[in-house]
Amino acid sequence: MTTGIVLIFGMFILFIGGVYGVSMFLNLGEPQLLIFVVFAGFTLIGIAKIITYLKGIYYIQLGIPLDRDLVKDKIARWPIYHIRSHHFPLEGDSRHSLVQLDDEWYVRTIVFAQYVSHSGFTHTFRFPGKEEIVLSSSTQYTKGISMFDINVTVFVKLSALGYELYFDENTAYIV
Repeated sequence: MTTGIVLIFGMFILFIGGVYGVSMFLNLGEPQLLIFVVFAGFTLIGIAKIITYLKGIYYIQLGIPLDRDLVKDKIARWPIYHIRSHHFPLEGDSRHSLVQLDDEWYVRTIVFAQYVSHSGFTHTFRFPGKEEIVLSSSTQYTKGISMFDINVTVFVKLSALGYELYFDENTAYIV
């Protein structure tokens, strides 16, 4: 919550001060206030980002479970990989579909759209040549959980499905 307040305050200063600084520059021709306000606003926004990163490091060092905001931030910032499999065809966009949390790989269930069905929080996976796997999702991430959802986006732990990942440049292969 603190980072949100700092971020909003930084954007507020950047906007209001920027408007005031531009008007002062246009009236008096002196850019010092404009430069100072823009610097202060971007500095506060940068501090908010640094606080977010430090919070994540702090949580990991103490073994505290990641909170919802840190999980969402990690998912959003994870590098984009194309997801493929030699065992079955995958379709769709794989952006923000893969993330590693607590040394486990999680994939969005939308990647497996043709192999998964769900009723409420229960998801049934039917992969070619494998037995049916039934998992239940949680509304938040905790270490080692098989499935969780973040804002109606459901992630499943690959090892719970009996699969692993290997990487080749910007492609992640499910094996």
